[in-house]
Amino acid sequence: MHVTISSESGASPKPRAIFVESAEEMAGILAHDVNVAFLQRSLPICQAEAYWRAAKQPWENRVGLDLDRLDTGVATLVGSVQDSQARDYLEAEIEQWAWHFAKLADRRHIQAQLSSISSDLCRKFHTDFVDLRLLCTYSGPATEWLRDEDVVRESLARFDIGLEEANRAILRPGATVQRAMAGDVVLLKGDTWPGNEWLGAVQRSPPIEADGERRRLLRLDTAGCSC
Repeated sequence: MHVTISSESGASPKPRAIFVESAEEMAGILAHDVNVAFLQRSLPICQAEAYWRAAKQPWENRVGLDLDRLDTGVATLVGSVQDSQARDYLEAEIEQWAWHFAKLADRRHIQAQLSSISSDLCRKFHTDFVDLRLLCTYSGPATEWLRDEDVVRESLARFDIGLEEANRAILRPGATVQRAMAGDVVLLKGDTWPGNEWLGAVQRSPPIEADGERRRLLRLDTAGCSC
């Protein structure tokens, strides 16, 4: 089932979000007027707990993945996860999503990052200067994003005011911040997707530092090459 956001009559279609029920339906992101595909899902409790145990200290791995050798690259990506149950789960999980992502992006090479984060990063609502990005938080607070109809895009470039004031300026009156949960998969078009210049999906990392929270996050990006 797809839920779409209608544009104003007579106006050019605005970017919209779709809510999907399977990895295969993520292909809806390829529509010219879609810039967010959102899959809501729950992680198996045993796997979520195992990943929590595996990521108590901050760390970050970045690996370039080749679609022809995904198993090797993903094994390297999850190599820092000491808990064997969590490592096996993540290896199968990331290999699946990397394959789907590479196919959607029509790329043989993609970039993958797996992190355990305890600091505040990217707290300001923003777009990414990438073609396509996939985010999945395995534990802790997850990605926050906005429907295009809730965004004052002119305010995204404001750096003359404080961060919280800038976030308020970006949100239209009555806007609702969309908050992913652990396990949800968020697929986002960036500003460099062909035909999507300056219409990238608007999102941010939730603030966690003040509350002593920790996030365990997977990020997949299109690589710099076009192959």
